[in-house]
Amino acid sequence: MDERRARSVADRWYGGAGVVPRGPRRVLAVVPVTPAEIEHHTGRHSLPQKNLWRIEVSGRFLQSQGTVYPGGVPFPEELHSRTAIIANEVWLYADDEGDVIGAYWWPDAIRKPIAAQPGSDFHPDDICEPSELARGMDINVRFPNKPWEPTIAVRLSTQEAIVFSIPGRIPDPLNEMVVYETGGVSLRTRADKTRPDFDSFLRRNQPPFRRVTVARNAGIGRDPGRILGPQTWPWPGELRWWEDGVSFELRGMLPLTKLQAVASS
Repeated sequence: MDERRARSVADRWYGGAGVVPRGPRRVLAVVPVTPAEIEHHTGRHSLPQKNLWRIEVSGRFLQSQGTVYPGGVPFPEELHSRTAIIANEVWLYADDEGDVIGAYWWPDAIRKPIAAQPGSDFHPDDICEPSELARGMDINVRFPNKPWEPTIAVRLSTQEAIVFSIPGRIPDPLNEMVVYETGGVSLRTRADKTRPDFDSFLRRNQPPFRRVTVARNAGIGRDPGRILGPQTWPWPGELRWWEDGVSFELRGMLPLTKLQAVASS
């Protein structure tokens, strides 16, 4: 498939895989692919054994449940009282005829609340001082060392908790994206008897995730996304690993290499 044909496919595509385009689009690359890659990223089985292509398209793409105007813009009702997730790139899988078989994307940004303050992500009764977290927990929750000292914690259950390290004033209400925006990080700890299948996860979610190690333990992670306009937060960087029956997830607006350094503390 040549670039001219790929541009035509991208221009007439009005959404799929839970995302719709908004504004102009640009074709970044056209790459031949195998049915196996399309299956990993879209879940489509029994694909035709013929020429298949991945059309990498940049632009602004908004997560959608599929209720859209003919031009691809979601109805206002769909965006009411929910946080919109935005992508900067979508991969369209197409055949030689230009028919789109499926699409793959990953989050790059989150839209900030419009004309409203961010609400709390947690019930007030679940929020506690880090020193009080051990009471009622069935797992040993780890705390990072300086300069990432624990500031406030959330007890989600007896087997799951989140510890925040926040420089400066603690946001009220406690909102994760506001914490990350101000330079804080969060460490979620959850009891998990079996090691997660990171290999299968990577097959479905690479990019943006890639394989990493944390203190000699296998893990996966991604770098932060991008600010896509003044009313957005970039998607936070994420680092996930497993050790001795416990899963960990570290998040913050930090490059993956710095998250690894925080995790090692």
